[in-house]
Amino acid sequence: IDSVNAVSHVFIYWAFFVINTSLTYSYAKHSTLLTANQQYSVVRKIQGGGKILIIALQILLLVTTHNFLLYLLVETIGVIVQYFIFKNIINNDIHFKVVPQSISDDEKTTLKNELKIKIKNMFFHKIGGVLVLNTDYLLVSKFLNLSYVTIYGSYMMVFQVVTVLMSSFVNAITASVGNFLINQNDDEVTSIAKQFNTVFIALATFISLNMYFLVNDFITSWIGEKFILGNGI
Repeated sequence: IDSVNAVSHVFIYWAFFVINTSLTYSYAKHSTLLTANQQYSVVRKIQGGGKILIIALQILLLVTTHNFLLYLLVETIGVIVQYFIFKNIINNDIHFKVVPQSISDDEKTTLKNELKIKIKNMFFHKIGGVLVLNTDYLLVSKFLNLSYVTIYGSYMMVFQVVTVLMSSFVNAITASVGNFLINQNDDEVTSIAKQFNTVFIALATFISLNMYFLVNDFITSWIGEKFILGNGI
């Protein structure tokens, strides 16, 4: 992009972002186990509390040192601390104790093959997700200019907050609903599924209409009229 100035040490910053993202997968199995055990509130407390502390420290470091490398280092340390907290909870909970079982060589081979297939599928799924979801800023900056990237980013920030709130709600009820449905017959499961579909369609309609009619007013109150996009297509 011609209008962007070169940034020194950009590879180091990029490497830290990659490392921080990769480290979050280190405790993914632990958070998944807690969620499946209907302890999603514990997951949110650890992740939410950690995020608040990390952001507070990052703001403090940026104000006092103006060092972006320290900013990224705080994120790395925070993720590592969260990993050990999750690991400690899992190791001390008797529900998650694993009883070793012997399996045959054929079963080991089958498990390895299934694991390879799933890892490969996940790899391509992640690449596809990056290509579909993370190229919008590049396209906007390429075909328009960087000023539109700023405006677009403001809207996306609002949308992401709403998405996070809805994801927290869905994740909080998923394990409980699944545990309830496992003891129901097919007719009851179908009926409950239809009820949930109706609820989520109503929520999606309500949120979409409110975002369409109110987001411009929110952006105006937040950062000013010059960051407003038109409602026309």
